[in-house]
Amino acid sequence: MKRIASFLLLLLSTTITFAQTSSTGKNIATNKLLRPTAAFYQDGDAIKDKAQSKLFIDHYIQASELTKKGEYSRAIQALEKCLQIYPLAGSANFMLGNIYLTMADDPKDRSSLLQKAVAQFTAAVQSHPGLAAGYYNRALSRMKLGDWDAIDDLDQCLQLDPAQADAYYMRSQLHRALKQNDKAEADLKRFRELGGKV
Repeated sequence: MKRIASFLLLLLSTTITFAQTSSTGKNIATNKLLRPTAAFYQDGDAIKDKAQSKLFIDHYIQASELTKKGEYSRAIQALEKCLQIYPLAGSANFMLGNIYLTMADDPKDRSSLLQKAVAQFTAAVQSHPGLAAGYYNRALSRMKLGDWDAIDDLDQCLQLDPAQADAYYMRSQLHRALKQNDKAEADLKRFRELGGKV
């Protein structure tokens, strides 16, 4: 229990920056905003076998702790074990996407890592359509790959979480790149209204 409590504090303190489950264990779409912590709880609850659910939680907590220490390879292994237990675990896919996105800061294998991040964020939002951070982080990954269609992900993020200032800023940058200056200025204005500073 102490390990779960420390994990929850870890989740709340990290800035690795969002489904409902049917009785059959399959995730069903929801248009409500979902935070990463809530996605983790929903994934854990969706596993009906208590022993498997505990194992899933243990692997997830281990991955979270390893990620915080920068031990990404081991964290990836723990998350892959989560996905073996519950392949629809959007929370595990979301964390994997964040790891690949972080690792992509290293120029070695940058494109490959960003493509993996996009794939993991895609799996996360398919399992948890209300996961606004999943759309935001997928947009960031796509932008780093030079994919200006990432604007669609930012639109979805802002539909779910209109107070996400950084999404307005990022979308303003995409509008500017697409020579849509009026839209860029409107998003930049909203970013500032929400307290964002350039």
